[in-house]
Amino acid sequence: MWLDHVESSDAPQARIACALSSPGNAKLLRRLLTGRYQLTEAFDERLQDDDHSRFDIVLVDPLSLEYLRDRLRRYRERCSPVVLPVLLLVTGSQTPASWIRQELGHTVDDVLRIPATEIELTARVENMLRLRSLSLLQSATGRERDNVVRALRTLNTCDEILVRAREEEGLLARICQAIVATEGYRLAWIGFALDGPDRQLAIQASAGPARGYLDGVRVHWRSGVLASALQSRQTQVVTDITEDPERMLSSVRAREFNLRSVIVLPLPLHGGTLGCLVIYSEHVGHFDREPQQLLERLARNLCFGLRALHVYQESKRQAAEIRTLAYADSLTELPNRLSFLNHLRDRVTRWQEAGIAGAVLFIDLDSFKVVNDALGHQAGDQVLRWVGQRLRRLVRGSDVVARHGGDEFVVALSDVSRGRVRESDSVATKQAFQIKVQRIAERILQHLREPIRLGEHEHRQGASIGISLFPDHGDDADTLLERADTAMYEAKNGACGHICQFHGEILERRQQRLTLEGRLYQAIKSDQLTLHYQPIFRLDTLEITGVEALVRWPQPDGSLLSPAAFLPLAEETGMIVPLGEWVVATAARQLCAWRAAGHSLQMMVNLSVRQLHAAGEISGLADLVRPHVDPSAIEFEVTESALMPDPSTTEANLAALHAWGFRFAIDDFGTGYSSLSRIKDLPFQTLKIDRSFVSGSEHSGKGEAITRSIIQLARNLSLRTVGEGIETEQQCHFLREWGCEYGQGYWFSRPLPADDMARLLAAKVGRSV
Repeated sequence: MWLDHVESSDAPQARIACALSSPGNAKLLRRLLTGRYQLTEAFDERLQDDDHSRFDIVLVDPLSLEYLRDRLRRYRERCSPVVLPVLLLVTGSQTPASWIRQELGHTVDDVLRIPATEIELTARVENMLRLRSLSLLQSATGRERDNVVRALRTLNTCDEILVRAREEEGLLARICQAIVATEGYRLAWIGFALDGPDRQLAIQASAGPARGYLDGVRVHWRSGVLASALQSRQTQVVTDITEDPERMLSSVRAREFNLRSVIVLPLPLHGGTLGCLVIYSEHVGHFDREPQQLLERLARNLCFGLRALHVYQESKRQAAEIRTLAYADSLTELPNRLSFLNHLRDRVTRWQEAGIAGAVLFIDLDSFKVVNDALGHQAGDQVLRWVGQRLRRLVRGSDVVARHGGDEFVVALSDVSRGRVRESDSVATKQAFQIKVQRIAERILQHLREPIRLGEHEHRQGASIGISLFPDHGDDADTLLERADTAMYEAKNGACGHICQFHGEILERRQQRLTLEGRLYQAIKSDQLTLHYQPIFRLDTLEITGVEALVRWPQPDGSLLSPAAFLPLAEETGMIVPLGEWVVATAARQLCAWRAAGHSLQMMVNLSVRQLHAAGEISGLADLVRPHVDPSAIEFEVTESALMPDPSTTEANLAALHAWGFRFAIDDFGTGYSSLSRIKDLPFQTLKIDRSFVSGSEHSGKGEAITRSIIQLARNLSLRTVGEGIETEQQCHFLREWGCEYGQGYWFSRPLPADDMARLLAAKVGRSV
């Protein structure tokens, strides 16, 4: 079992089948999970259908799930009633939420959105393994209990008490009462041995007219008939107490209560527990061979009954724990997404029957990753627990709050309008209802912004909230949750701390986005993109010394789609990786051609955030460049914001690229957030002054001062400077006067196709300064 595998180093490693379609994700999981678990990636058509017992958990992504759906179904059917958990890994928002909810509880048991933290990944895997372990244990104990129950059903009237019992204390009392109901039995009691040198017995139940015999008696098993029975685990009988007083605890008191003979029946129970059933009779020699055999059978049945109770209670505990794992979030103690969806379906049914309104709020915490990166995952967990507690206090007890996953929470509000909301209702009534929901969302944002102490830091948590309303935005749980999720992303795209109620235009924009995503995929796959090149020139001589490669997307009507329209989408969906590789390879190939024609140029290429933080993509950049030019001819532009997430990985990847010969420039300096102490230690050679400062230097004294300060900072750090977005001769003169060495912008040249750029280089076009 793996119930204790975290604490015990001797426990066998859990076996995980990794069936991911993305080699990069598979490589990352192998790095994170190998060593802690036994990982295999041979989950393909070569496996036979009887191999299901080789795995304890299966990791899939949407593509591999479709491929392995039938095999997983057969595996899980063969494992039943033992659970073979399946954990689905989805990337960002690529996979529709409706599809995920359809798969949950049917083909997969849980979903993890990646990228995710190592702690989150390990916690999900541990939960899945615990779910399997508990199902294994419950299956075993269920078979055992069935055998016990079948045996108990064959016994006599006294045994019926055992079968019907549901708790130990009442059972023992009823057994004692049933015994003394027989004529001649004066006293019956049941006790269990306690640990310790005194060898005391704790009496759990007693019955009979002579119960007073036990008052004031300290029952122990150091000697006498009790010691003989418990040590030998054999039945002991005292035929005549008056003739054998040394074996009794108090023979004098026994005579006072008319106790003449006694039988002690040992009760060896589960877990090494020792107990005894003691029966006294008013008759001498009462417990001869036949009564003794009958009572020994009763003792055996009692042991079976206590064992059955233990199995039953343990089974109930395990079932409750399985339900908790399946429907509750262990960190916040809130319902999880599966539990919330079940609650919401019930609520929607009640809303429909009662004709009342309802709402779903989808809450996403703003900049939560920054807390994890800057203060650690313990601080992040503290924030999540605090948010969960705060949300529960902000809504009524009849409303439902759940953790949807990661840094997302959901709330279902019932009857917040205190009235019926139907299509026939007035516009004013519906507007009033929407206003009430809006105010609840605003109150949530306001209270979440209250400070929380994270160690030595004071943190104020922002959030973005999407709202869907019943019945206006959907009449079923899946639609309401999906549209609240859609509205949340709309709120987040507007600005942090926003609230957005769902409306039809959102769906239209999402559809346009999906269409654009499909077109972009095809454009990358079929090599429809092109590069334009903007010259970089010396400000003193106007000599062209380099170019910046800028991607363009030609459209069917002959126009060029702005990179601002598709690069953020490429970054979000991961298509920026193949796109970035194509840009680097194409730019290197073009630079090789220009150098062969006699033009000594540097090529500047933008490096995306995703490329910078993915070790697999980093290692392939040199292979793309080396066949054409030396890596030192390529200068990667990195924005300040790209330096913030995962600083250790960023620094390691920059160092690796620098070791291969690549150069680096800080792009859009001054517009993001970064630490100068980190920048000075990173291998940058160039600092690019953002166009907003360059244009502001003409019209603002503050803009001019900022630009001068940036140039001076670069000089102090031994970095060359490039002014971006130069559009006038005055801007060129200003930058040159204050020591900026290079520039680029429309004043000199727009970005040009490769052929036009070649003609510009050949003509050596310049301007007089």
